[in-house]
Amino acid sequence: MLLKVAEELGATTTIIAGNNTSEEILQSNHGKYIDIVVDAAGPPVVLKNALDVIKRGGQIVKVGLSSASFNESLDLVVVKAVTLKGHWGYDYISWQKVLELIEEGKLKYKPLISNVVPMSRWQEGFEKMKNKEAIKIVKSGEDNNFL
Repeated sequence: MLLKVAEELGATTTIIAGNNTSEEILQSNHGKYIDIVVDAAGPPVVLKNALDVIKRGGQIVKVGLSSASFNESLDLVVVKAVTLKGHWGYDYISWQKVLELIEEGKLKYKPLISNVVPMSRWQEGFEKMKNKEAIKIVKSGEDNNFL
């Protein structure tokens, strides 16, 4: 579900992190090295694969966290002149920028919202998220006039 929405929003190549080798990732991109990788999953194998498939001068944004150590060399960051950015994603500045982009009509957020449920049905929303049947669920007042 999430990968389909990512493609609808403009992602050119999407994969399920950690299930592919670097070679398979490159094949899915017609053998071309990748301009930008967003690691929103976290496991160390995702960052390793990102370093393998990123093009020279490319960017890697690491949002996902992991309790496992990254036991690989970071030499490819230097050799490929890669920009590696870490981002928590939930700070005041980020939310302020998101709201500005929405106001300017530059951010398509509606495809990310799978359901709007009233607070009285909050458990339904949690179940959908737990079962990976939704991307984002908005809990609202009983009138559900959010969207």
